[in-house]
Amino acid sequence: MVKGTLNDWKDKDKGWTAEMAVPIADLTRFGDVFGGESKWRILISRYNYSRYLSNVELTSLPCLSKTDFHLIEEYAVLILRQPKYK
Repeated sequence: MVKGTLNDWKDKDKGWTAEMAVPIADLTRFGDVFGGESKWRILISRYNYSRYLSNVELTSLPCLSKTDFHLIEEYAVLILRQPKYK
């Protein structure tokens, strides 16, 4: 969701949010385990450029020891649990 106008350089957006869903079958189709025994890692990163910025901003969660999105060993551990439906 964009809080502003998508791709309109003439205005200044207030922010944005993103949501992602991946089917469990796609996560496990190559033999990876889903659930408490899994060893998944995640990095959320952003390449931010704007006419309001003097330099490009590279941000990530978790924070990395240096600006290098290939530091896989520093990615956060991701715990995946099967949803319980009633």
